Amino acid sequence: MSPLIRKFLFSAFVAIFILSGAIIISYSLGWKLDFDPPAGKFVFQKTGALNVRTSPQNVIIKINGKIYPDQSGILQSGTLISGLFPKTYKLEIEKLGYKSYSKDVSVEPALVSKFLSIILWPEKITPEIIAQVKGTEIIDSNKNGDKFVIKNIKTSTFYSYDLNNSSSTFNLTHALNDGLKNLTIKKIYFIPFKNSQFVAEDSSGLKILDTETGTTELITKTPLLWTLENSNVYFIKQSPVNEKVSSTKTFSIYSYNLIFKNSSQIVQLPQDIVVSSITSIKSSPSNDKVAFLENTGNLYIFDQNKIEKISDSARIFEFSPDDKKIAFIDKNNSLNIYFLENDNLNSIKSSRDNDRINLENKQNVSDIKWYGDSNHLIVSFKNETTIKLVEIDPRASINVYSVISDIENFYYNSDNNVFYFIKDSELNKLDFNN
Repeated sequence: MSPLIRKFLFSAFVAIFILSGAIIISYSLGWKLDFDPPAGKFVFQKTGALNVRTSPQNVIIKINGKIYPDQSGILQSGTLISGLFPKTYKLEIEKLGYKSYSKDVSVEPALVSKFLSIILWPEKITPEIIAQVKGTEIIDSNKNGDKFVIKNIKTSTFYSYDLNNSSSTFNLTHALNDGLKNLTIKKIYFIPFKNSQFVAEDSSGLKILDTETGTTELITKTPLLWTLENSNVYFIKQSPVNEKVSSTKTFSIYSYNLIFKNSSQIVQLPQDIVVSSITSIKSSPSNDKVAFLENTGNLYIFDQNKIEKISDSARIFEFSPDDKKIAFIDKNNSLNIYFLENDNLNSIKSSRDNDRINLENKQNVSDIKWYGDSNHLIVSFKNETTIKLVEIDPRASINVYSVISDIENFYYNSDNNVFYFIKDSELNKLDFNN
């Protein structure tokens, strides 16, 4: 072999080595040759990935019809699908016995698009009758879901039911009034850490009712509104007037601790807030935020020692179980998700971002409750008597599942992930964990 040929072969091998190395390095960094780009010409471009996590696991994952194995297991909670060219794909999730999930997903170069809260809904959930009851509306339950407060709408009577002792129906209205007929219960809830005790409001004030001892204890007189969260009761009432300073009436939000039995003022409401127009008050699960709503649509939140208006057209609102979001229906009947802090689970959302999701038949939304994962909402519709589970991911093709139809009211216990309703004087449950 002549020196010239040897030199040529050496140069060729070096060139091939360098080219191969460049291709391998580029491939490892996510660069690939796209043979089917939107423009119709071959292009060398950076790829992206999808991270998919589902409940339940062991599903079939399809991207544009191509099946990818579910990698979920003991050591890994989701499936990472890499090497995808930047464009829109059809993501489909299937599992025998469950309704299919479908969503248009966008892949961006050098980024991982997260879909970490996908729920597949069972094709069929059969309600289980758990008790015969006198009432027609579920007001509250304890965390275990074995004790309930149920109201008879016709007689305005409140009862407590213990599923572990079906014969122990207790008339709360009678107990609170000590046999008298002149006081009407306006609202009553379990005290979370003592199931024989309740916080109740009647025309004489806000009280603690102990059904074991048959005693009541006054928290405060004449609260305008109140709510109970964990061991704290939050209420709005008139502040003490100091006539030396001003004779103007002021109102404040107070907190009453049920363990230490003490009350403290949280914040005085600004003068421009019309207290008589406030229709509801709620606290976040961690007790560090309080929100209240005026009938004009103004939705305020007290957070970090300040009061902030987050909407001027809300009509229903709920804190999420994870404390990161508030869902509210506005007066245009759109579903809004307001982020109280940064949330990076599915897509990067910053504190104070607001996502708006348009629902079908949105003008008939009657109520919203957060599902336990804080990424879905249970929505009821007044004209359909239908309850639906709505994905709050605002990216294209929102998934909506019908939970149950032909019921007029429901109660969802996010602690045990069970749905309860009353029909034909029977207390039913739908267990979402099975």
